[in-house]
Parts: sequence; structure tokens; C-alpha cells
Amino acid sequence: MRVLFKYTRNALKKSKTRTLVTIIGIILSMALFTAVIEGAFSGLIFYRNSIVEEYGKFQGFYSDINKKDKKEIIKSDEIESYASWEEVGWAKIDSSIEEDKPYIHIESMGKNFNDLVKVDLLEGRMPKDSSEIIISDSLVSNLDSKSIADFKVGKTIDLSIGQRLLNGNAPKMNDNFDADEELVDTKEKSLKIVGVFSRLSYDIEYFECPGYTALTLGEGNGNYGVFFTLKSPDKFVEMTEKIGYIDNLRSNGELLRTYGNLGDGNIKKMLFGFTSFLVVFIVVGSVSLIYNSFSISLSERTKQYGILKSIGATKKQIVISVFYEAFVLALIAIPIGMIVGCVGIGTTFYLLKDAFKSLLSRNNNTEIYLVLNFSALIIAALVCLFTTMISALIPALRTIKKSAIESIRQVDDIKVSAKKVKTSKITQKIFGFEGMMGAKNFKRNKKRYRTTVISLCISVVIFITASTFSAYVSSSLNEFNVMEGTADIRYGFDNELFESIESERKVFDLLKNAKDVTGSAFVIELSNQGISFETEYATDEYLKYFSEERAKSVKSYSQIIFLDDDYFKEICKNNNLNYKDYFDKTNPKAIMHNHETTIYQTDNGTKFIQYEILDKNKLPLVVNPFVENEYDENGDIKEESFELKHNVNINGFADDCGFIIGDVACVIYPSTMFDTMVGKGMEDNFYTTCVFTSENHVSSYDDMTNILTENSYNTNTLNDLAQNGESNKLIIFILDVFAYGFIVLISLIVTANVFNTISTNVLLRRREFAMMKSVGMTEKGVRHMLYYESFIYGFRSIITGVPIAILLSYYIYKISNFAGDIPFFIPVESILIAVISVFVVVFATMLFSSGKLKKDNTIEALRSE
Repeated sequence: MRVLFKYTRNALKKSKTRTLVTIIGIILSMALFTAVIEGAFSGLIFYRNSIVEEYGKFQGFYSDINKKDKKEIIKSDEIESYASWEEVGWAKIDSSIEEDKPYIHIESMGKNFNDLVKVDLLEGRMPKDSSEIIISDSLVSNLDSKSIADFKVGKTIDLSIGQRLLNGNAPKMNDNFDADEELVDTKEKSLKIVGVFSRLSYDIEYFECPGYTALTLGEGNGNYGVFFTLKSPDKFVEMTEKIGYIDNLRSNGELLRTYGNLGDGNIKKMLFGFTSFLVVFIVVGSVSLIYNSFSISLSERTKQYGILKSIGATKKQIVISVFYEAFVLALIAIPIGMIVGCVGIGTTFYLLKDAFKSLLSRNNNTEIYLVLNFSALIIAALVCLFTTMISALIPALRTIKKSAIESIRQVDDIKVSAKKVKTSKITQKIFGFEGMMGAKNFKRNKKRYRTTVISLCISVVIFITASTFSAYVSSSLNEFNVMEGTADIRYGFDNELFESIESERKVFDLLKNAKDVTGSAFVIELSNQGISFETEYATDEYLKYFSEERAKSVKSYSQIIFLDDDYFKEICKNNNLNYKDYFDKTNPKAIMHNHETTIYQTDNGTKFIQYEILDKNKLPLVVNPFVENEYDENGDIKEESFELKHNVNINGFADDCGFIIGDVACVIYPSTMFDTMVGKGMEDNFYTTCVFTSENHVSSYDDMTNILTENSYNTNTLNDLAQNGESNKLIIFILDVFAYGFIVLISLIVTANVFNTISTNVLLRRREFAMMKSVGMTEKGVRHMLYYESFIYGFRSIITGVPIAILLSYYIYKISNFAGDIPFFIPVESILIAVISVFVVVFATMLFSSGKLKKDNTIEALRSE
């Protein structure tokens, strides 16, 4: 065996180019395996850490447990760590605007509580004793405006604390409120508010819970909650069944899904499935490269193997020598590929850390980073080694089947008949003698050429489908942004908390002076309504999509809104309308944003369409409002018309409404006309918002939050729209980075494969080219023949790969949610890039290979063995 091993090493040294290309191929494969497996694991840890940062690291929670049961639970061998709280009691408050949530629910935190449960303080500090309390932000945001000041940090509140009782039984913590229940065993207590915290996880406090959680210290009533982590969280169900008390058990669902629990929402299994798919994909691409390399290497050495067989080498020894060659190459390439993969994915995470962080909530500081998992690295190395060995085994088995005489004579390297290599006369007329010879060579070496074409085809399919997927995500998110408009921040008023529109305007006046605000508008919108109008006023396109029957009148869910006067005047100016026409209280008129984008169901599926509602040539015209705000006995929406003080007269159209209105149709009045049009009796049929643009939406949002808090206003309905838009863009960016990174690496593997195959094939045909030159073919003729062969490579891979890629793109479109947002499209740009890239790779390789042939001496090439 030593002789065979030495022979193998010498063969590797002799074919340096091919050996180097094979090593590079294995390095790229290993780098991809490492990046995919380590990237998935690091992403899983990032998601897990973000959940811990948001809600705490508890995996399960037993509620309504007595002292004896608590001791039994914490003694269980399955429990790794635990913390508890003890119920102090329930106190009724009259200032909550939620009728089904009339209580403050006070719990006393036990030892290590903050280690397992995240208490995110928004303001103030933690309590130091039983006389201090911290309250939930959900309580603050649901107080009526008169009571907010009484629940500020530093204030002392007097509470009557007792236990809930319904029909003689004590309801559980999250049982819904019942009007017949009462508080018993009440005790009066004064508590100082020292902080405000973000509402606890839904897994702890259900939204249906009739009380807002408040936290303190000290003794309680003996009703406990136990938070815990398990020694084996991936076996949560089995272990908690051993512990018992299942009726009192709740889980930190999001966290457990990262450990491989809880069925359909199993994040770990989803990542494992996706990663496995990518690994299989890489194996297929890598095998084609490494197999080609070994196949060419063994084809070159067929004669030598025949000689070795003739002097006593067994089939087993030859196979072992091939495996030895594969192992030597893998031993060099796998460690390098592992390092390249780790550095690559680690650098990617570092560069994208801000992008990942921005996808989390505002107060979540979790960062993504490379988490080395040695088990994952070993798996990646074994998969790469397996891929290399399989790639070597296939041509090795083919080689050992030949007898020694057949191998030495190489009689079956090419077995073709004259009929099989026959070419059409058209080929010779168009491409000349050189083209005909190239076509014949392609036909008599079909297996070798087919492998290269398949490699190129795989690259084309991967590039087009991956880029199409990214394009669908981008289009879907961008269309969503269009529908939302271009405002940066929105604040919605809860009309129940404000006495009048004038009081809401005071808040608007405060907010528009926040830091970095560049534009603002106050909006009053009539709710749950639309407009109906005569069919003759509608556009044909609107009738085509939204009127099944050509009735006398049709309806549109176009809202009626009132904008503050200054902004209304600005809209009029931008659309060449005379704003003075719209302030006549005796004859009020409106303008209309007539353009709308929506999702429409067709016989062929759903599609995204844009259209105008009213015919611009029919101005002025009258429309009638209607409202849908009640349900009949069958649960269907009951339509009701309502009358305004005046007719809705549309006197102009506004295509440009600035940042106020997205791609939705609406009727617009100046706010001065609100009382003129609506008047009394409509208090329950409108709501108000204000929107803002900003140079720095983060600083504006933070300043607005402070302004609202300082003035005892609700902050719950303040939304950073710009942040949502940026998150969408970052999702697209992150997706593109990983999609195109994967494409580039796979393409490099395929390119190495193509370079290796074509260049080696050309060099193996030195005698053939020498014969052609000896009978009169010029260097130019040889180049033309190679150019024709390059064209065949590129053309066949394109006509095969592009249709497959389009079919896969359509499949992705159909199985994804994009079908409901945007129409299917053929990725023409990606196809053009793929076509150009294929021909560039093939022709560049041919030029490199033919350049080496120029140095050959014709006589020496003919004599060479």
C-alpha cells in the first residue's frame, strides 16, 4: 500500500492545477456547510436570547399553588432553578377604562425573582419593602385622564386589598371578571408607587386577567406562583408530567420553541429542516465538483491503474488508494474551510448586528454574534468528508470494473458510432468546419459535457430562484409601506379619554413642537363608513373590479376625513386648487384623493391593483355617506345610512396629499367645516389622530413620549411608523445579504467545477488538436472550434436552467403569502444576469485553456502518451 500511497501523492503533485481547484472546491463546500450550520445555530441562540431579554429565562410557571405544593415542586429532580411570587391580593379601582379589568393584582416578589422573570423598569426603581409598589404600564395606559396624575411615580395610593370570591369559590388568577364576584377579607393599605414596568409576558398574565399586575415585597396570603427552568428544556412535556400539577402549569411558549418544543411553532425544528435542505443542496453542488475532479483524475490514470493491476494490485487496494487521495485533500481543505466559514458568517453577523438589533423591540439590547458549537462543527466536517468520499467512490468503482488489459489499452474510453457523431449540414454552413468538429466532439464525449452543463444549470436555477424570492419579499413589504403613507409618527386619540376635540388639539399642539419634527397634521376621520354614488360617476376600471351588477348606484369604502386648515390649504396649493372654495359654510365642498391600491380576488387568484374611483371629467358631483357599525341577528354587518348637515359635494381631486394619506381613497374637508358638516349626535362615529414627519424619528418619538408622560396622557397609541418601515427595509437587506451570499458561494463552487472540467478536457485533447493542426487547421480555427463548444455549453445550460428556474419561482410564489399581495412576474433582470454570467465563465475558461495550447509543439504533442 505504501507504493500506491506514494504513487497517489506524486499524481497530486504532478496535476497541481487540478489538485488546487479540487482543494478550493472542498474549502468552499466546507465553508458553506459551516456557515449554514453555524449561522442557523447562532440565529437560534440570538432569538432565544432576545426572548430572555424581553420576558425572562423562566421556561414554565405554576400559578395558584399553595405552600405545600410549592415545596414539592421545587424539590423535583427535573427542576434546575426556580423563583416564586406570593399573592398579596386584589384591589378594585374605579379609574380603569376597561370594564372587564377593574382590579390591581398585587404580587410579592420572592428571592431570585429578577433572575428568572424580566421586570423591565420604564421609570423609577424597584421596591425596597412592603410599603412600596411598582405598577404596570398597561395600568397607566388604561386609566381615565382624571386619574393618571394619581398614579405617577412618587404618589401614594390607598387601596382596599382583599381576595376575589365568586359563589363561595376563589377564582384563579387569570379567570375572567364576573360582575357577581366580590372582594372579601379586605384590608386597607397605603402603598407608595416607586416605579413603572413593562407589562409582563402574556404567559404570566393573560390579557383576559381582570387585574393589572403590580409588584411589591413582603408576605402574602399563601397563594404562590413558581417560575422554573428545567435541566432538559427540550423534554419539557415529559419532565413536567413527572412533576405534576399540570392544571396549574403554563409555559414560556416562545422560549420553549427554541428548544424544540410545542408542535407547529417549533422554531428549532423549523431551522433544522431549513438547514437540512440547504445542506443537501450544497452536497449536490459539491459532489458534482469533486466527482468531476476525481473522475478526470482517474480517467487520466486509467492506463497506470491497468499496469498496477497487471503486477498484482487488487481492486480493494486501488479503491483504498482513491480514498487515500480523497482523505489527503479533505485533510488539507476541511480545516481551512471551517475557518473560512466561521470567519465569514461571524463577520456577516458583526456587520449586520445593528440591522438585527433594530428588528427587536425598542428596549431589547440583544446582539447577534457567532456562537461556536463544536458539535455543529464536527457535523459539518463529517458531512464534508462524506461528500468528498462519495465523490471519489463513484469514479473509483467505475475504474475497478475494467480489466487490466482494457485499462492499459483504454479501448472503452470512448465508444461511439459514426451515426451518433453525425452533425447537420446547417451547422457546417453556419459555423464552418471548426463548428462541425466542435459539435462532433460534444457528441462523442456526452457524459463529460453533460456534467458541465448540469453544473451550469444548477447555478442558473439557484441564482434566479433565490433572487426572485428576495424580490417578492421586497415588493410585498414595499407595497405595505405605500399603503401606510409616508408619515414618520402617528398618535391616536382614544375619544373616551378626552372631553372634546379641542382638548385633543391641545395635545397635538404639544406634540408638534417635539424635537426634530418637520411636519404635522391633525386628522378627524368618520369611522366604519364609506360613500355611495351614481354609477355614471364611477370609472370603468372601478366598475370592472368592484361592481358585479351594473346597479343604479355603487359604493366605495372611501373615508371622510377633516384635516387642520393649514395642511388642507397646502394640499390645495400642491394640486392647483383654490382653497377658498372649500371654506364656504353655506355651501361646503370637498376634495377627493381618488387613487387607491388594493388586493383583489380574481378567477386566477389574488392580485395587487391600482385604480381611480370617480371619473375626473364628471366634476362637480354628489356622493352619499353610509356607515357599517352594527350586526344583525345572523352576525352579518348591518348597513345604516347617516345624514350629514349638507350633501357631500366633490369639487376637486388631489393626487398629492403629502405624508397624510397613503394609497387609499378618501373625501377631504378642512377641519373648520367639521361642525358645519357633522354637528352633534356623531360623537361615536369618528376618531382623531395626528401624524408627523421628522428629521430624526427616534428623538422625536422619545421626546413625544416624555411630553405625554409629563402631561399625564396615554402613550399607548404613539406609534413610530418610520421604525416599522426601517424594519421592513432591514428584513429585505438581511435577506438579500444571506441569499446572495449563498448564491455567490454556490456559484464559486460551480465556477470551480466548470473551470476544472473544461480546462482539463481541453488539455487532455492536446493530441487531438495537434492532429488537426498537422492537417492544416490554424490556431484561429482551433479557437473558433472552442468558441463554438463554449456556445453549446452556455446555450444548453440556459435553455434547461431558465425554464426550471421559472417553474421553481412560480412554485415559491404559490406556496408563499406573496400570492395575496403582488402578481407573479418573470424575473427578467435575474435571467439576463444569469445568461451573461454563464457565457462569461465558459468563454473565460476556454480562453485560459486555449492560451496554454499555444505553447505546445505539434510533434511533441503527437508523440506524448
